[in-house]
Amino acid sequence: MTREEAELAYRRLAGIRDRLARKLLTEIESHDGLRHLTDHRLAGHTLRLWRELQADIVLLGAQYQALERHVGTVEALRARGDRSGVARLARLSDLLHSPMVRLCADGAPAGETTGPVAETITLDALCERVEALGDDIRARLQDVDVAAKAVLTRLGALADTLSVLAAQRPAHDDLVERYRRLRALALDDPIGWAADERELHRLEADAADARAALDSTREVARAAGERIDTLRAAIEAVDAAEARAETTCAQASRKVTGGGPEPAAGQGPALRAAFADLERHLAAQRWPEVTAGLAAVERAARAALAAAADRAAAAQALLDRRDQLRGRLDGYRAKAGRLGIDERTELAAAYRIAREQLWKAPCDLDAAAGAVWRYQDLVATGRVTTEVRSDDR
Repeated sequence: MTREEAELAYRRLAGIRDRLARKLLTEIESHDGLRHLTDHRLAGHTLRLWRELQADIVLLGAQYQALERHVGTVEALRARGDRSGVARLARLSDLLHSPMVRLCADGAPAGETTGPVAETITLDALCERVEALGDDIRARLQDVDVAAKAVLTRLGALADTLSVLAAQRPAHDDLVERYRRLRALALDDPIGWAADERELHRLEADAADARAALDSTREVARAAGERIDTLRAAIEAVDAAEARAETTCAQASRKVTGGGPEPAAGQGPALRAAFADLERHLAAQRWPEVTAGLAAVERAARAALAAAADRAAAAQALLDRRDQLRGRLDGYRAKAGRLGIDERTELAAAYRIAREQLWKAPCDLDAAAGAVWRYQDLVATGRVTTEVRSDDR
């Protein structure tokens, strides 16, 4: 081997050592799978895998240290002067190319264990073994990392559902506790757990059922809230309608004999009491009571509103009837005036009687209507007593 060849061989070997050092540091020591194994209380398949990995990591460290020592020997020899150049070059050639690394049967460098030497290999062969073992360790760590992240992904969606449920009802605490136990088991043994997800499927199904029930309840609550608001406005409308009805009935009673319906108790107080019960049921989330109560109070509110409208309409009809009779009397008096008969004795007397009936309070509508019809008939037929006034002679 020439000096240049020895230098090239050394630089290649030093480059491999440095690359392996970076792989050990960045790809194994900082691997997420290794962090998971060291951060959790392991069990099952994952615990067995970790015990195997620990032995291989120790072996990898020992082999790499042996590589460091042998490369260090080469560096020390390379750094010497040229006083024994031929002998030094021969020694470098042996170190770089000859089988110099003694290994025991378990692959550990001799001197690291008490076992006998099983083989002697070159530094290149040692580099290959270190790299192969490192790749194998990294692959198994990757398996752990993939399994653990799969666990977290599956459980993450479930955790979101359970967080919503837990915030709503203490009754869902059992689901949360089941989730915590499952998560601990799954993260302690992500390799083994991935092969048996029966408990996860059961918990997912139970959580989905609970979430569906919650969503249904929320929809009921939302719809109930809207109906409550509408019902509150309906009760206010009943109060207003009953107030208008009583005002109209009072006017009819004052102005028309027998006018207006009999006095009636308003339904507003009963409706407001039932509404207060509804609000208590709503606050306690007693949904069957809320649903049934809403329907009952809504029906009662509609009936009360219709009854108030009917009372007001009946009373107003009497007032309107009186006003219609007044208008008819005035219209026929105007007709009598156009005919020139409005001041004839019988017609004037009939008008006076009708007007007195219509403008007195309370007004007897039956009597007033008869008087108006008599006056109307006299005007229409002209059947009045002929009287000659003194100014007509």
